[in-house]
Amino acid sequence: MEEYNSTKKELEYYQNKGILLIATFWGIALTAIVLNNIYVFFIFIINGVLTAIYYGNKTDSLEEKLSRYELESYSFQGSFE
Repeated sequence: MEEYNSTKKELEYYQNKGILLIATFWGIALTAIVLNNIYVFFIFIINGVLTAIYYGNKTDSLEEKLSRYELESYSFQGSFE
């Protein structure tokens, strides 16, 4: 159960951090458009996309791990009923 709780906290951490970083990159990219700096725009758009991919994969693997813990706990509980 302790592993389940720590995995759940880790998942929430990566979800929040990913959202914050992606929003930051997009904000900088939009600021670059306003300031007519197209190179900075493309650099931060690419950073935002790569960050979304990384944190998306990280949260997917953690969600899969959580679902395995839940399945194991349900099957373990069912064996005693």
